[in-house]
Amino acid sequence: MTAHRRGQLAAAARVAKTVSPNLWEEVISYVQLLGLMKSPNVSSFTTTRMPGALLLSESKHAFSDPLFTAEHFIHEALHQRMLYQLAVQNLYNNNEEDEIWSPFRQQSRPIRYVVQGAYVFARLAEFQLLAASILKEEIAAKRFHEVQAMVAESIDGLHRHASLTAAGSTWFGQLKTLHQRLNTQAAI
Repeated sequence: MTAHRRGQLAAAARVAKTVSPNLWEEVISYVQLLGLMKSPNVSSFTTTRMPGALLLSESKHAFSDPLFTAEHFIHEALHQRMLYQLAVQNLYNNNEEDEIWSPFRQQSRPIRYVVQGAYVFARLAEFQLLAASILKEEIAAKRFHEVQAMVAESIDGLHRHASLTAAGSTWFGQLKTLHQRLNTQAAI
């Protein structure tokens, strides 16, 4: 990795730490390997086949944009957190392949991906709201409202179609509380 690229990633880390030091400390604990890739289509991803691995590319935003780079890193690290949680705790009784509408991909997806997306994007919305307030970044405020709308739609879909376990009901209640708290804070 070049010194220039390390500097870009360090700038993204500084942005994340400035916006939410606690979230930054949490998310870096889930990542064991950071890979940079060249891809025309994929901006970032994690996989259950490589626990702790996070892969980023510049397909949607250049690493020279520290806010978007921080957002992508946090997004994928939060997926790792959910992978760990789902490995030790079942949140729903539905079949893994039961599909419901995913506002994140605008298509039907297995419920496990909507559960993942709801959590990841709710936490990302929290970061975006803080970024809009602390950094005075208009794009963060815009993304916050877009993401909150998708989270609301996923909450509705999970409410209607997920058969939650006791742990899942607790998780879902926390998700709804976070979503409502962020809406209230955004209205102030």
